[in-house]
Amino acid sequence: MRCEDCLFYSLETRVISSLTEPFVSLTKPYSSLTKSYSSLTKPYSTLKRSKPSCL
Repeated sequence: MRCEDCLFYSLETRVISSLTEPFVSLTKPYSSLTKSYSSLTKPYSTLKRSKPSCL
């Protein structure tokens, strides 16, 4: 690898990381939202399962 290639590569990775950083920060609240949603739906699904099939 030449010096220019190395420099370009480091610059490229820096740009990519700076691009993915805001995306990660955006998906973080979304993942926490889905987590809380799943914790909400869990008791409901267990309730449905435990309910007798004749009802």
